[in-house]
Amino acid sequence: MAFSDIETNYGANIGLDDIVEEQRLFALKHHVSFGDFIQFAGAVGAANCNGGPQIAFFAGRPKATQAPRTFSRMADAGFSAVELVWLLVSHTVAAQERIDTTLLNGTMVPRDGIKTGESPSPYPGEFRLQSDFEVARDSRTACEWQNMIVNRTNMVSKFELVMKKLSLVGQNESALTDCSDVIPVPQGYVRAPHLPAGKSLADIQASCSSTPFPNLSVDAGPVTTIAPVPTQGSASFGTF
Repeated sequence: MAFSDIETNYGANIGLDDIVEEQRLFALKHHVSFGDFIQFAGAVGAANCNGGPQIAFFAGRPKATQAPRTFSRMADAGFSAVELVWLLVSHTVAAQERIDTTLLNGTMVPRDGIKTGESPSPYPGEFRLQSDFEVARDSRTACEWQNMIVNRTNMVSKFELVMKKLSLVGQNESALTDCSDVIPVPQGYVRAPHLPAGKSLADIQASCSSTPFPNLSVDAGPVTTIAPVPTQGSASFGTF
């Protein structure tokens, strides 16, 4: 956000320009650092989703003075393979307008064919990242990924934990102010995990060798279809 004239030109950041420019105005208006505003907006956004997490929010990040480097691996930032699974909980429900670069067997792709960075989806309209596909099947992460399916309380608590860690990377927590009490408490969500209509357990590509895949109910009705994302300029939107 501080260096949008540089960062939004990279292919990996395509789709971020509109939301960056919209949020920049709020940060400037209220005289807060861009880092604080991004963390605050993310925490409030997640809390507005039923069954989502209540992410801790610490304020007081200084203004950026130079463009950041990109980590070549999550380990460079101090995150284990399992913690990466916890972070990817944010991909459980999302909408994506475009991209350049779940454990259901993929059979199709949305829109006009698969793009770099995507993986075939199990039902019409779903957008799935190739990285998620691989993490769900890697021997180091498959069992933790599978464990999240039927243990939503664990999923949410682990996401809250690792998101706090992510929000404090490069920061001194004691120098920040804990403002977590301003983040809304998410409403509850009581529906049990289930498979979309038109699929069955036979479509699952289970990759955890030590634990059987959980028995899930299947929605009745025609094959589930995901509605297209409404056009919002070139911005990308994700929700819990």
